Amino acid sequence: MCAMIDMKELDELDRQKALLQLMTNLNDSKRSVSEEGTIPLEELEAEL
Repeated sequence: MCAMIDMKELDELDRQKALLQLMTNLNDSKRSVSEEGTIPLEELEAEL
């Protein structure tokens, strides 16, 4: 059986996928800051 998905549903699925990826990245960043801390602004600017 093949389900038909219209463009509106496909757009919503894409939006949900992007939101999930964003939330995953934010959670990873939060964990990294908690475990490893942050670096001073001067060090960050020197790396750029």
